Amino acid sequence: MELFKSLIKLVIVSGIAYLTIKGEMNTVAHLGEMELNLIFAYIFIIFFKIFIRCGIAMVFLSVMDYAFQKWEFENRNKMTKQEVKDEFKRTEGDPLIKSRIKSIQMEMARKRI
Repeated sequence: MELFKSLIKLVIVSGIAYLTIKGEMNTVAHLGEMELNLIFAYIFIIFFKIFIRCGIAMVFLSVMDYAFQKWEFENRNKMTKQEVKDEFKRTEGDPLIKSRIKSIQMEMARKRI
């Protein structure tokens, strides 16, 4: 499951970067006509766009992953009805044994009277 989630994240982030660069391809064709400092500024702006968009996507993916992890943790730690009964028996004692002890104590109390 972790591999699947990692691959989904990779595909989403790569897709965002690809779409950002693809949207700028018209301007990239005209970079040869620009000055060197403008080319570096343009490339920095493109990197910044990719960084911001991928960062927003990663925040969204992190929130989704956290929600999934929490849901999975809660489901994994739920007890079945039989486990609840067994735990109750361990902490409170077996009800059959408790009732037997109580009946023996009542019988002994009657004999004393």
